[in-house]
Amino acid sequence: MPQALSFDFWNTLYADGAEDHRRILRKEYFAALINTYGNYGPADIEQAFSAGSNLFLENWIHHSRTPTAPERLRFMAQSLGISLKESHVQEATKYYGQMIFEIQPGEIDFVKELLPELAKKYPLGIISDTGYITGEYIRKFLKKENLLKHFSSFIFSDENEHSKPHNSVFQKTAEKLGVETKKLMHVGDLERTDVAGAEKSGCISVKFTGVHNDNSQNGQAQYVISNYRELLKILEE
Repeated sequence: MPQALSFDFWNTLYADGAEDHRRILRKEYFAALINTYGNYGPADIEQAFSAGSNLFLENWIHHSRTPTAPERLRFMAQSLGISLKESHVQEATKYYGQMIFEIQPGEIDFVKELLPELAKKYPLGIISDTGYITGEYIRKFLKKENLLKHFSSFIFSDENEHSKPHNSVFQKTAEKLGVETKKLMHVGDLERTDVAGAEKSGCISVKFTGVHNDNSQNGQAQYVISNYRELLKILEE
């Protein structure tokens, strides 16, 4: 059984929440921003966000890395022939990051009870791929939720050379938590990144389906849970 546990953040510790609402606000902000450089309409905004999504997916899927929010913003503007001022890049990154407080992720049942109990017995870590909301703001959010103190290792993809499923993120987490990879249990919702990454790295894999049931691949997880009381039962066994 495990000697340490790591968790994904999105749809594992917290649900995405109203991501559609965040998306609308991001587009409105970006539109206002680039229209200080010229006249750009809705089709231009859609083109820029499509370019940004393609950049993210190309790197995430094929190179196991995620472009940072500033990198993505610059690329989106460049797709329209705009070179953003660095002050505008930083302001936009901050605005996008703070959305985690304005439109908060949804709570997942039993997480706030589970983590303090686990932390008494196991060192805990987070391995999370990030998009517009950076690791800096996820940390701030967890601190506000009084949960940050339970974790002793954090790997957010915007702060790291690689994202999941690259084995280095699991190896680094195991090292930080003071265990071998085979004694690290990783919990996440995505087959390609969380499950496959943990399995290839020799970790114990747990697929969490309580918010998002990813059927994109044939399931390979050693354990599948739909709520966190099931995780406690697995650990007790």
